Amino acid sequence: MFLWAQASRPGQSVDDLMRSHNKIYVVMAVCLVILIVLFIYLVRIDLKISKKEKDFK
Repeated sequence: MFLWAQASRPGQSVDDLMRSHNKIYVVMAVCLVILIVLFIYLVRIDLKISKKEKDFK
């Protein structure tokens, strides 16, 4: 059984709908911010671990 999400008009995909209302840029911006924050978090954790390793030796 196939289930289809409802679009605003028949034949219009969700991609087209989001592009027509410029919502795709909001989604892309949110994803980019999340990725940047995760990258900064990982770099900070790595720096802290490196510092602890140097202190341990």
